Amino acid sequence: MEGLTPSASLQAAITRNDLAAVSYVLDSLKVDLVKTDDIGRAPIHTAIDADCDEDIIALIIARLPDWSDVQDLVDRYGYTPFMLAVERHKFNVAKTLMDMGGTICDDHDTYCPADRLVQKRATIDHAKILLETRGDFSQAYSKALAWNIPTFLTLFGDLHDALKHDLFDLFRQLAKRGDNATLKKLIPLSVDQGASELAKACSLGDTTLATALFSGGADEDRAFYDSISSPAVDSQAAHALMTLGINKSQALARALVDGDAQDAEALLILGADLDDALTLLGLEDRDKVQDLLIGAQ
Repeated sequence: MEGLTPSASLQAAITRNDLAAVSYVLDSLKVDLVKTDDIGRAPIHTAIDADCDEDIIALIIARLPDWSDVQDLVDRYGYTPFMLAVERHKFNVAKTLMDMGGTICDDHDTYCPADRLVQKRATIDHAKILLETRGDFSQAYSKALAWNIPTFLTLFGDLHDALKHDLFDLFRQLAKRGDNATLKKLIPLSVDQGASELAKACSLGDTTLATALFSGGADEDRAFYDSISSPAVDSQAAHALMTLGINKSQALARALVDGDAQDAEALLILGADLDDALTLLGLEDRDKVQDLLIGAQ
């Protein structure tokens, strides 16, 4: 990188998200990884804020003489590297830095623009939750609810992946608190778009949660099928789902097209109208279900 200082060369490679170039600069040039730029940022700050790949961030960390040299470095806006990782929603990086001794700076607001100050306050809250729970997924979510910081719940994809099978209790807490906005944001993170949680809420008679999930966009069709397709048809859940607004005729039409005699029979028992279902089908699909209907007779 002709004509550039070692620090500027590294900066350029980081900005381009170029792992090979970053590695070359670190191997070939004498770069001071503790030296800060004109806004108080060391290369680790720059890499995190530039949203580059985690491999680049890991490489810079590995080449540091000692992590303690930069863990408390605060840029002009009052951000440590750990805080930037939290703000940029880089959970893996944040957890790595936390395990190495990530720190929070709760002042240095002099140069922080007013429009960013609100975000910085939220970042500090989120960072405190991670430090308090040492990155434990379930504890972090519970702590966020206890501290009334719902914004934490929609931050980290890795947290969501870890909790996909444990969302029912979280949904229930949010519905009980009346925080349907956060609940709606989390529904797409469920393994089945909230269907299993909706079916379970109906089965348990939790109308508050069921209504919140239904209104929030949970997959009501799949929840209905889960209720009627189990070895023992969960009629309470199915009836509750129909009360919420499930279209029985559409569900029956779908079962007929899929050739699912068990679901079709269950839907008929629960009051679905066969004639209405057939009117929803095109000619090709009607021909397709004739054998199923004849067999059912």
